[in-house]
Amino acid sequence: MRLPSRGPAGYDWILTLEGDESAVDVLRSAALSPGISAPPLSPGQGIDQIFTVLAVSSGHVVIRFEQRLPFQPEEPPVDERVLDVTVEEG
Repeated sequence: MRLPSRGPAGYDWILTLEGDESAVDVLRSAALSPGISAPPLSPGQGIDQIFTVLAVSSGHVVIRFEQRLPFQPEEPPVDERVLDVTVEEG
């Protein structure tokens, strides 16, 4: 999942797992091509974040992505995405 950046303004994507947390691994990376350094950014421009969800074992988990200021956890997020994931063996 590709999520837009507001990093220059101090916002970050914070994720929480609800349910069977052992069902998935979530990897995070910047939206850059392999082997290529970051392009020059315009003032105020950030680099989108890529989250990859890997199935690990059977189970059900809800992954909540909240874009917020990490130093203000009591404030509501400016953006939110939710993934409802069920992993089945087979």
